[in-house]
Amino acid sequence: MPKSIRRLLQDLLLVVEAGFDRSFYAPHDPGLALIKLSLSHPGRRKEECRRRSREELARLAPNMRAPLACSRERWPVLVELDLDGKTVFAETVNPAGLSADGQSSFYTTFAVAAGRHRLAVRMRDRGDGQDFDFVHDAWVDLVPRQALVIGFSEDEGNFFIE
Repeated sequence: MPKSIRRLLQDLLLVVEAGFDRSFYAPHDPGLALIKLSLSHPGRRKEECRRRSREELARLAPNMRAPLACSRERWPVLVELDLDGKTVFAETVNPAGLSADGQSSFYTTFAVAAGRHRLAVRMRDRGDGQDFDFVHDAWVDLVPRQALVIGFSEDEGNFFIE
């Protein structure tokens, strides 16, 4: 196929694709605010680390003689978000990685009416029990077109709202 015809077909395909992309894009109503939940968090280890005995350490190669033996596998993480007393998001995400030792990542957005709202976000990062390990409950005042971000600070060990 001649280069000119191939180039013309490529350009035509790009125009058609751009038309489809535009038809599916729908921004939220400018009178609404946007809540974004965006966080990554590693669940707790499924097994606690244990101290190796002297005999165990002696059997290992010198470069493998770590005093603690730790399982890599982590628990899935559960995150729930309530808005004005109603649960609008509840999801459990398995840890990333081949050994299930990575972080569980969450990202979702909600368009909500501007005004005062009660916001509660909870997270459980272990497999035992029904209690949540991290809880944040607050009133927020949203204005139209505002983007409110909910995240989690690993350094401080709590949720933040910006």
